[in-house]
Amino acid sequence: MRTFISLNLDKGAREIAKKYKEELRNMMDAENAEKIKWEAEDKYHITLFFIGDIKDGLKNILKQELDEISNLNLGKIEFEFDKIAAFPDLRNPRVIYLDVKDEEKKSFALSKAVEDKMNFFGFVQNKKYVPHITLGRVRKNERIQMRDINIKCKGEKFTVDNVCLMKSTLTSKGSVYEEVHRVDL
Repeated sequence: MRTFISLNLDKGAREIAKKYKEELRNMMDAENAEKIKWEAEDKYHITLFFIGDIKDGLKNILKQELDEISNLNLGKIEFEFDKIAAFPDLRNPRVIYLDVKDEEKKSFALSKAVEDKMNFFGFVQNKKYVPHITLGRVRKNERIQMRDINIKCKGEKFTVDNVCLMKSTLTSKGSVYEEVHRVDL
């Protein structure tokens, strides 16, 4: 079972993210926009930790570990939409995302707590935590550049009050996400 731990967006936040995705698509020429596999709005989330494949038996243990996260008493985490960005950068984008800011740094504390728990089980995060919402991925063997794209958000805010263990199933049409376990913050 392919898994990750995330902060899932509510409908209002997904609608705002969708608005920025559409603004970006409208700014791009049609040829470049077609080179991107755009994420469906119902998949918008902030990844805290990508675990990868696990055996089904480990699922219940990870659920218990996630339950302990609520002991941090972080409460709701407030984010602010910031700008459109890309990994590794806008000159040679592979992943196009909506950058979000967490001024109180609560999501960073949560990410660190999750990472510590996952490290205990031998799972290692190979990337630094950057709070973001993936909007799309440039298709394999395609190249685009977006250095002229400069979309700044209007400072809309949203909150997340739970953390989820998610299952990701790969299909010929892309990945399908399923919530396995949810814990209130």
